[in-house]
Amino acid sequence: MKPYRVALFDAFSEELFGGSVAGIICDAQDLPDELMQQIAKEIGAPATCFIVGVDDCGVEVRFFSTVKEYPMCGHGTVALMTWLAGDGVFTVDPGEKRVVELRTPSHTTNVALQ
Repeated sequence: MKPYRVALFDAFSEELFGGSVAGIICDAQDLPDELMQQIAKEIGAPATCFIVGVDDCGVEVRFFSTVKEYPMCGHGTVALMTWLAGDGVFTVDPGEKRVVELRTPSHTTNVALQ
């Protein structure tokens, strides 16, 4: 198995180990469903976000709990988008707002970053 970039991010908190943790797996487009589920179970977070595509307009992602795939995940979305912005994937000028798409297998929604 190839190496994957993995992060843990605490949503809803500016303190380490506060809020609600989410796992983030980058470049996961080649992972089969069963392996995504196993990885999410191993990470053990309430949600693990598997990034399966990123472009200038947004991100394609799949959300898994330790037991099943979620069609959408609020705290996973907050964690993922904050992490992507902090990692420089989506840039936002100070005082500005940027809207990007969050695409899952069952939903596409707009997310405002500021």
